[in-house]
Amino acid sequence: AAAAIIGLVVVVSLILPNYWVGIVGSGVCLSIALLSYSVVTGQAGIISLCQISFAGIGAVATAQLASNEHVPALLAMIAGGLVAVPVALLVAVLAVRLGDLYVALATLGFALLMDNLVFPANRFDQQGAGVFLNRPSLGPIHFDGDRSFLYLALAVFVLLALLIRNVRRSTTGMSLVALRSSETGVSTLGLSVVRAKLVAFGMSGFIAGVGGGMLAFYTLRARPGSFDTLTGLIWLAVVVTLGVRSSVGPLLAGIVYSVMPELIGTWHLPHWALQLPTLLFGLGAIGLAREPRGVVAQTSDQWIRQARWVRAKLQRSSAPGGTPGPRVEVATGSEP
Repeated sequence: AAAAIIGLVVVVSLILPNYWVGIVGSGVCLSIALLSYSVVTGQAGIISLCQISFAGIGAVATAQLASNEHVPALLAMIAGGLVAVPVALLVAVLAVRLGDLYVALATLGFALLMDNLVFPANRFDQQGAGVFLNRPSLGPIHFDGDRSFLYLALAVFVLLALLIRNVRRSTTGMSLVALRSSETGVSTLGLSVVRAKLVAFGMSGFIAGVGGGMLAFYTLRARPGSFDTLTGLIWLAVVVTLGVRSSVGPLLAGIVYSVMPELIGTWHLPHWALQLPTLLFGLGAIGLAREPRGVVAQTSDQWIRQARWVRAKLQRSSAPGGTPGPRVEVATGSEP
């Protein structure tokens, strides 16, 4: 599904004007930052409310290294992600031994601390203008245009999604999934709950930092005010509604979050249409009661059931002598 969406984005980018290519590109950059939730929340089941702060750290560090220290832009972006890792580990050390509710409160407190003490520093904020930086280049290839930058964002997203997929299939990833179900069960198996949470926080901090650097490249400046705590709560709500346990949910969440407001403003819809995103989000949140994996998983399950039903009908009709073919079970509920 993720490959199909990425292919569709590439095809559409060849048709759309540059303005909409840039909007989709910003959505893909946001998807990279939202991908961090698939590790810490989707796999480990930890409600972290400071992922946007890690993204802000990555954006600020990327701008400082690229603009002030003259580090190559792509290396500065990777370094910005690495700078966010020890900060994420520090937050994890202070919060992992607490319960679920207290972890959420601790990460929320850290995000508010960053908003009020660190990000307003003049070295980072520059009276609200932020630190300006240029888009990256790779040898003779320059990503100054919106279309080329969109392709770079898609490549970064794919690389990080493959990294998460490999981790999910590893022993560490399996322990994270088990941790989401039962911390006591993980402990009885001889696995370290603290170590698993530290891995989840560290990896999610790196991904969020890289996403913040990509967002800074898109806007050509790293403005800490763009990474406030309230916006982070909206990020979490949107990605959980669409699906936080796969890479498809963050990809769709970032694109929808960026494109839908622009569509409403461009089409000159009535004033009540401005409430459509909130209404759709509310309906999706209600759907979480039926399918905790999100809207994407619920929709894909429906497609799978319909495909199995069609296959069963074709097998019965193609059986020799009109006799019914082999019985095919059609799933009626979502898989665990």
